[in-house]
Formats: sequence, C-alpha cells, structure tokens
Amino acid sequence: MSERLRHAGTGALIMAALVALALGSPARQKLPPRPQAGEGEPGFSLVLSSFAPTRAYAVGTGTVTLVGTVRNVGKAALPADTVLLRMFAVTGLDYLEGATTVRLPAMEPGASNTYRWKVQPTAPDVPLVAALVLERQGHVPQIRVLPIQHFAHNPAAFGNGTPQKPQPLAHASSSSGWLDNGKVRLRMVRTDSETAGGFLWTRTPGGWRQAGLALPFAEVLSAEGGQDPWWEMLKAKRFTAAFSPKRAVLGVSGPVGVRWRASVSLALNAGSSVVDAELSLAPRRPMKLFGVRLARYHVGEGSFGADSSESIGPEPVGSGLMSAVRWGAVTTGMVWPGKPLFEGWSQTLQPTPDGAESSVIGVEYRTGGAPVVLQEGATVKVRWRMFAFSPSGTVRDALKVSF
Repeated sequence: MSERLRHAGTGALIMAALVALALGSPARQKLPPRPQAGEGEPGFSLVLSSFAPTRAYAVGTGTVTLVGTVRNVGKAALPADTVLLRMFAVTGLDYLEGATTVRLPAMEPGASNTYRWKVQPTAPDVPLVAALVLERQGHVPQIRVLPIQHFAHNPAAFGNGTPQKPQPLAHASSSSGWLDNGKVRLRMVRTDSETAGGFLWTRTPGGWRQAGLALPFAEVLSAEGGQDPWWEMLKAKRFTAAFSPKRAVLGVSGPVGVRWRASVSLALNAGSSVVDAELSLAPRRPMKLFGVRLARYHVGEGSFGADSSESIGPEPVGSGLMSAVRWGAVTTGMVWPGKPLFEGWSQTLQPTPDGAESSVIGVEYRTGGAPVVLQEGATVKVRWRMFAFSPSGTVRDALKVSF
C-alpha cells in the first residue's frame, strides 16, 4: 500500500470515529480487531499519553500550539522507524509549524517523546478538531481525537467592569451568566460548540484577578445497550439566576450528548470565597453509566499560568478531598466528594497535559467493572466546591473549605 493511500485511510478512520460519536454509535465497532499499531515484537507497547493545546481554549483566529507525547509502556525497546506518528488538522484548522509525520526513533521501556505543532483556526467561530495517530503497516491505527474549545473573542473580557457591591448577585442572559459577591466572581459561558465553562475571579487589592477556568464543566462516559462508552460534555443551553441579600444562585442547563438531560446549580453566599456546585444528570432512555468527570479546573489559566509558589492535595477535608495551589497572594482550588459515586467505583485525578500553560485540578469517577444501568427518569447528583482566596499567605488556607 502506498504512503498516500495509508494516509488517506487513516484520515477516513478519523472521520468515521467523529461521525460515530456524533451519531451515537461507538467508533471502536467500526475498526478491525487487533493488532494495534503501537504494539508488537519484541514487546514494545506505545500509548498516546497526552495530546492537548497549551492553552485551555483558542480565541478567534489566533495560533494554537498543540503538544503530543508518546510513551513506551512495554517491556522491550521500540526499534527505530517501526511506527509512524501523524498529526491531523481534522476540522477548522490550518497547519503552520511542526512535522505532521514523524518516524519514531528507538524508545527504551518507560521512555517518552514529546512533539509540538502550531495550527491556526480558519475562522473565529468554527469547531476545531485535531487528531494524533500511531500508524504501522498492516496494523490498526491508534487514534486520539482532540476537540479544541474555541471562543470568537477573548473570554478575559468577561471579567472586566466596575466591582459589584459586597452582596450576592446573579445575572443570566441568553448566552452567559455570572455570580458575584464582591469577593469572588464566577462567569459561566459557552464556547462556539456550546460547551459549558466557568471563569473564576477573585478580588485583590489591585482589582479583579482571574484565578482559573473550569472547562469543560462536566463530562459523562456512557453508552446504550450493545455500545462501547465514550465521553460527552455538558452543553450550556439555558442560564437562570436568582438572589437574595444572603445568597445568589446561577443555574446552567443543557444536554450531555443527545441522551442525557443535565443541569448545574451554582451558589455563592454573602462574604464567602467558595462557589458550591451541584450537577444533576437524568437519562432520556435506559443508559449504562461508566464514568463522570467533574469540572476540569485549569488553575491559573489566563492569569499566573502553571507557576505556583505552593501546592497541596489531594488532602482529606471532612468527607471530601481537596487540591489547591497558591501564587502570590491568591490560593485557589477545588473540593470534591471523597467517596465515589457508586459502590465499586474508583476515582482518579485528571492529569495536567504535557506542555500546558496552567495546572489542572479535577476528578474522574469510573466503574471498576460493570456499568451502572439507569432507567429513564432516574437522577444522579454530585456536589463539589470551587474557591479563590485573596489575600492568602499560605496554600493551607484551602483547608478552611470543608465538605
């Protein structure tokens, strides 16, 4: 088979995977069985351990840097030139820099190689998708598809404006909503693909400072009968707001894929630096639930970046777990339930991608075996908390936030 035909064939597989996700059909059923491209004699085993943009989102037609890492988790070395690594700009992107085809060098067990590419959105408001692929002649490509969150305009503008009075306030429009009590401010927005995200600010002596970004705000791993599961993100379709002198509440509702109804209630009390969040999920039809991810909180996104003077966690706080970082006089982080959602489930921290300009705090709950089967009308609820303290002299200020 020629190089051009192999390249076209991999592109077709990527598009088939994307179509399968959109239509509610598992991509893996479309692929032939093993052998996989990243596995073979004398015992090497390659994984695409990370593929992400350096920033949590793209803005307009500004350039985007993608970073991908390949790791050999096998028991033997990878012989040089055995496997190809390809990066595809699948949708809404043009190539700028970086070799899109790499013949991987020899890699010892446990070794990894990291590669960078620069791409550019073709328009300020189009969906952006890239893919990283391991290829080997006669083997099934291993594909990692990356949807890139995209805003037409810089989201930092959502944090500008005159500081609010020191009392809980909430506001909702057709496209966004915010909470504010004069100490912290949370702006809920949606990307060009309607994915829900939340920007958290804290008020410092010099003005409002962005502490981080929760994007996506929630994800669900599920499937119907006879399907393999895949992850889907919460979409923000509707924003609602209510407030009193002591408490403000912002509601965000929308689907997760086409098979789940979902809503998030966000509450902020007077004088508090903590935002309480509760996610409610309800299946539209009988569903197999395999996993849930709470807000992927990019700490320092749009502000101090990945640098921090102190970090802590995961650390027990009451019945929950907490992780936080401090930079300068700002401490920010999350608290989540220490107990998994269902019996037999496990929890892991969401990793910070290689090359990221911010740190990630977030938790993933997954079944260790059979999924939980939920009927139409059932409801799954889970709570967590996000916080930002300023001024903060130590990251241990985060221990004030119990659960």
